[in-house]
Amino acid sequence: MHTVRVVTKTEAGGSLSLRIPLGRPEADYEVLVIVQPMAAPGQTPE
Repeated sequence: MHTVRVVTKTEAGGSLSLRIPLGRPEADYEVLVIVQPMAAPGQTPE
């Protein structure tokens, strides 16, 4: 298992797209996504 951490921003419509290069074309993967809002400095996340 390989863990990839990404900090990114949603698009104008509120959607988030992820592209994760894994180097193995046409391979099967199980993917788990955990979404956590980032807190502004001095605040705690929701």
